[in-house]
Amino acid sequence: MALVLIVYVHILIPELMLNLVFGAMTAATSVQLLTLLQQRVTGRFSGRALAAYAGVQAMAQVGGLGIASVLVGRIGVLDLMLFDAGLYIVGSILVWLLA
Repeated sequence: MALVLIVYVHILIPELMLNLVFGAMTAATSVQLLTLLQQRVTGRFSGRALAAYAGVQAMAQVGGLGIASVLVGRIGVLDLMLFDAGLYIVGSILVWLLA
């Protein structure tokens, strides 16, 4: 298995770089979203709002893991990583437009 990865690592480099760049963008927008939540929610509801955000985010991660495990067998790793990078782009743009 490791030998197969070494052979195809040159193909994975662009996808990994896209994930790195847009992962950093997602981290930055996540900080903006948490700051927005803390500023817009009144003091006594801030804990509930942040807990709800964390719960929704955790469930989205579990759902994404399930979807990715099904899709990787059907469309392949490279196409799934490109799709993931595209979702990072769309999500980052939406957060910046809506914030």
